[in-house]
Amino acid sequence: MTDRQKAVLVLGQEVAGVSLAGYTGADGLGYALGAEGPFVDAVNTMQAIQYLEFGSKV
Repeated sequence: MTDRQKAVLVLGQEVAGVSLAGYTGADGLGYALGAEGPFVDAVNTMQAIQYLEFGSKV
């Protein structure tokens, strides 16, 4: 597995699903993107990984 896949696997334990409107945390509750919540650090890390991965493909 690549480093990105490993990171997504670990972060997926905290954030079950992400969409444009928000995300579902490991507690089963939905949260809006940009709103404070218990999983904000995990979502920010996922966004940074996605951004860096996109930049490396260009």
